[in-house]
Amino acid sequence: MASLNDRAEKDMQQHNAEMKELIRIIDRDRRLREFMNAKSKEREEDQQLVTWRVRKGLSAPHREMPSQIAFLLLRLIRLIFT
Repeated sequence: MASLNDRAEKDMQQHNAEMKELIRIIDRDRRLREFMNAKSKEREEDQQLVTWRVRKGLSAPHREMPSQIAFLLLRLIRLIFT
């Protein structure tokens, strides 16, 4: 009978340890999902800003390709030193 009680106690301890680990994993995933959502919202453009740009006739910020930037820098250097 004592061995059954010992076994039940060990099983309960194992169960508690597994539950703590699962809760830790779930919490970590939840925090990661919240972080990723916050980051994606930061990268979205503000709707009011988009509306203002449309009214003013402006486009979104222009992003040039790295090769275009390198070409323009080389051209600028040649103009300065020639």
